[in-house]
Amino acid sequence: MIEWADRWQAAGCLELCLRKLAEWDMAKVGVSDVNALFALPESVNKAAAFGDLRNMLGLWLVDKFADVYAVIVDMELLQSFSELEFPAVLAWAELDELSVQTENDVAVLLALWHSANEEEGRACCEDELLKLGQALRVSNLTPLYRRLTLPEFSWFKGHAAKASVFAALWDNGGAKIIAKAKPELEFPDFWSAEARQGALPDGASDRAIITAFAPEAELGTMLQHNSANMSSAVYGGSTYWHGYFWRASVELVQGNIGGFLNCIRHDPVPAPAFVQYSYVLNGPGDCATFLVREKSGNGKFLLTGFGPITSLAQLQPHFLHGGLEVCFALSDVD
Repeated sequence: MIEWADRWQAAGCLELCLRKLAEWDMAKVGVSDVNALFALPESVNKAAAFGDLRNMLGLWLVDKFADVYAVIVDMELLQSFSELEFPAVLAWAELDELSVQTENDVAVLLALWHSANEEEGRACCEDELLKLGQALRVSNLTPLYRRLTLPEFSWFKGHAAKASVFAALWDNGGAKIIAKAKPELEFPDFWSAEARQGALPDGASDRAIITAFAPEAELGTMLQHNSANMSSAVYGGSTYWHGYFWRASVELVQGNIGGFLNCIRHDPVPAPAFVQYSYVLNGPGDCATFLVREKSGNGKFLLTGFGPITSLAQLQPHFLHGGLEVCFALSDVD
């Protein structure tokens, strides 16, 4: 009806339709509805009543997809987000109300959305990707992410060269330097915008905990391999945190049990060339390090001080729920 009212220039009917849509119960609005509403003709978007409808659409995007970490790790939420079409995703990317640990989260979710749409044959055109890149708050990415990881994303390639200049200027003077350079270089406004304002949910700090568990039976197998001078490991599932995907492991190396942590590739998110972070492993004992892509892992050996481990009996006093658990609590990720 909106399209007919617009086609026949029935302004009164158009305004009434837009007002009614703005009052739509958001619980009944689906992704296909949102895509259709964002695809309304430009002439409709200029109508006086369209502002209220756009506000409703923004509230819907916040309600469904504001917690960016949750969208990345929840397959159902990620599938729904991936079904959004470009105009809706652009509106989402421009929202202040997104809840993020850092802007790294937004860069990752846009990469996942872009990759899913390419796989479904709905690839964005170059102009659309440029608009998405203009909405990223580049100054709020962590420094190493801004310099090294962001240029690796295919969805951001059109901005990579200019973003490299922006990063160099931002890291050596911040907003004042950017303001002086902007008339000549024309950096997008959002690149130097304030951080997102959405509040993180209760318990968000638990998301930084990455765990691997080695059951007793698998530890027995590891000991058998060790007796044959073979290293072995039990890996946890991949976990997302702070712009990267991680994997923890329990490893037996030359008679020593260790807890190790890797940053891993999770297409389309690359394994980083470098990432700086700190962690606490199974309680006290901070360890700050650089993780280099070529290294097998960073961690520390556990249960040291009484010689090589050759039997399960040595490990059983340390069992929890029938096995050994290593738990990394991450912080200061760059």
